[in-house]
Amino acid sequence: MRHPPDQELAYAQEHIYYGKTYQSDLRAVIEEVAPDVVMVDVLLRYAILEGLRADTPLIVLCHILYGAYTSSDDRGSARFQELNQAAIRDGVPAFTSPRGMVESADCVLVFSYAGFDSRSGVEAGEKVVHVGPLRAPSAGPSGWVRRLPDRRLVL
Repeated sequence: MRHPPDQELAYAQEHIYYGKTYQSDLRAVIEEVAPDVVMVDVLLRYAILEGLRADTPLIVLCHILYGAYTSSDDRGSARFQELNQAAIRDGVPAFTSPRGMVESADCVLVFSYAGFDSRSGVEAGEKVVHVGPLRAPSAGPSGWVRRLPDRRLVL
């Protein structure tokens, strides 16, 4: 489903960042398979909440610059307040901010270099580990190989 550009962020906030179905879906999977560790995408806030509620170690995967993610603060938004109410109802302490929620996990893996984040001015917490990019570095501009050559190239 396509949305006009001026509605994309609102759609993402409602259905992804604050998508409540991720919590119940993750709860069902945790109950069924009893994993040793749960890994959740940083943008799925209700899934993070469920990971914190569960009695299983939680790793948050941050595929964007951590400083950029944590510097955008919507703790005053109605959606974040509703998330906090859900946390309290589920026995999880209220979050001071989205960053506080993420750093409540046992570990946050950031798929970038710490040097990139140092420019943001955000000091990463002790549970935040920069592990480098998801893809191995190429030999240089001439050594770059497209992973999906049949798709359009967008820069």
